[in-house]
Amino acid sequence: AIVIKGEFDPNVSEQSISILLDLIRAVLSHNEQHAHGNDDTHISNKQICRFKRWSNDINEVKLNSMFYEEICGHLLVEHKRVKNLYAFGKINEMFRNLQNITVFQTGWISKFYLELLLEMLEKIHFLEFSKLHTIHINDINNMRSAEKDIDKYNEIYKQKNWQITKGMSNLTITRYFATH
Repeated sequence: AIVIKGEFDPNVSEQSISILLDLIRAVLSHNEQHAHGNDDTHISNKQICRFKRWSNDINEVKLNSMFYEEICGHLLVEHKRVKNLYAFGKINEMFRNLQNITVFQTGWISKFYLELLLEMLEKIHFLEFSKLHTIHINDINNMRSAEKDIDKYNEIYKQKNWQITKGMSNLTITRYFATH
């Protein structure tokens, strides 16, 4: 199932997007608040449970900030130097049976992007529930100039059980289980 399509869907109303965004915020803040013992959200536990039950059926997520900026913006990593990297760990936390994530309209990547992505993937690799296997990062504007960094980081990613495959303007990051 696809949560947020990579192409514009005229049947998705602003109200539907708003409700989905509220539920995403509630689930993420609910998880953080439970961890800190604080639980005061305007979304009921019953609604959160229904959303989590629904989200357990999702195994693929596609994000395109061009069409769903309000949702996609909320799922980005908060970082001073990297503004276009999705918080794949948070997304995996919301959709625990997630196997594939595809993102569009990525823009520029840098060594900081690759470093932060690696940190995130390391954490995901050790999540007990994670089934995430592949991340497709599309529409990278500077693939040619980033190739050296990508090649360098691919070796480091492999040491951390992930592998980078380059395309013309995209990266595919795949969970990699080394055999010794």
